[in-house]
Amino acid sequence: MWVVWGSPWLLARHVEVRGTAILSAEEVTEAAQVPLGTPLAAMDTAGIEARVTGALPAVASVKAGRSWPGTVTLDVTERTPAVAIPLGRDHLWVSADGVVFHRTPKPPEGVLVADGSVTDAKTIASLATVAAALPPEVRAKAKGITAATLDSVTVNLEDGR
Repeated sequence: MWVVWGSPWLLARHVEVRGTAILSAEEVTEAAQVPLGTPLAAMDTAGIEARVTGALPAVASVKAGRSWPGTVTLDVTERTPAVAIPLGRDHLWVSADGVVFHRTPKPPEGVLVADGSVTDAKTIASLATVAAALPPEVRAKAKGITAATLDSVTVNLEDGR
């Protein structure tokens, strides 16, 4: 028992982050606040996961694990954009569940862009839900998406419909 709980060979010495494209490994490691020097067997993996998802909106989920003898692994699943919302010179990336999680000067490739600037959180969530639910054949013909209110989402097709 001492070997698992007290041995200096089995203390957390490293953090390995996998699965990131938007975020850096450093951002995830910082958010995780892994207590290096703690026995791996005593590591609060659920707490680590909660800190990462709570601090980084781009993280849809994370699985913290132990890799013996001294590494904490963080397998990250990042959110994917369902719609992009123009805001000034930038575009906000919004996931299918309505979470704004990233900002770039250009919209992500292949993602519907909302016409006009939408600032109401519920309307943004509604836009994202509709965009994510579009069948691929409709999405391929879509030019943009608009919403004046939460209940009035319109997908604009390339042929003017």
